[in-house]
Amino acid sequence: MKARRKEQKKKYCQTNKEHERIKHKHWRYRVMALQVYSNGYMNCSLCGEDNIDCLAIDHINGNGGKHRKKDIKAKNFALWLSSNNYPDGYRILCHNCNHKECLSTIE
Repeated sequence: MKARRKEQKKKYCQTNKEHERIKHKHWRYRVMALQVYSNGYMNCSLCGEDNIDCLAIDHINGNGGKHRKKDIKAKNFALWLSSNNYPDGYRILCHNCNHKECLSTIE
C-alpha cells in the first residue's frame, strides 16, 4: 500500500511540477509567518498547541473578512504578510482557539 501511494505521489509531482513548486513556496511563507508571530516557537498563543497543521494566523482585531475584501492580494495571507514586512496586529492560534475567539466576539 505504501509503495503504491509513493508511486502515485511521484507521478503526480512529475505531471504537476508547477503546482507543487507554488505549494512549497506558499508553505515556506506560511512557516516564516508562524515563526515571526509566535516569536520562533510556532505554537498557539492561548493553549500552546504546536502541530503546524493546526495553527492559523489570527487578526487580533477580528477584521479578517474586511481585510480580505479590501485587499484582494491578501488571499495568500502569508505571502501578503511577508511583502508588508510582517505588520503588527496578528497572532498565532490553533484552529480551535481561533474558533472560540470568533464565537466569543459574536456573543
